[in-house]
Amino acid sequence: MKDIEELGVLVWFPTIALVIIIVLILRVHHYRLLRIYQNRNNVDKYIAIGSRNIVGQKEILFDRSNASAFYYAEDQTDIVRLGLNFLFGNMQVGKRRYLVMDDAFKGNNYRSYMLNETSVVPRL
Repeated sequence: MKDIEELGVLVWFPTIALVIIIVLILRVHHYRLLRIYQNRNNVDKYIAIGSRNIVGQKEILFDRSNASAFYYAEDQTDIVRLGLNFLFGNMQVGKRRYLVMDDAFKGNNYRSYMLNETSVVPRL
C-alpha cells in the first residue's frame, strides 16, 4: 500500500487507461453483428446474429424496410471515423445501432439491397 502511495500517478494512469480500453472493447463487441442471413423465400426478411453479453448470441429478425446505413463518418479523418463508429455504429435496425463491416458482405449488391440503397433483388 505504501508503494502505491509513493508511485501515485504511475499506478492510476495505467489502471484508468486499462478500464477505458476494456469498456471500448465491450462496446464494440456489443454493437457488432456476427452474421446476417437472408431468407430465400422472402428476400426482404433477414436474420442477424449479434452478441449478447460477453459470450452469448442473439437472433435479430428484421425487414429491409427497418435497416438503414449511416454515412455521417465517411467524410471524416480515419481517427474521427473510427471514434464515431465506436460510439454510434454504422447501421441501424429499428431503433438499435450496429457495427457491420462492408467488406464482409458476399457482394456490394447484397449490402445495398439490405440497406435500401437499391431495389434490384440480388441473385441468391
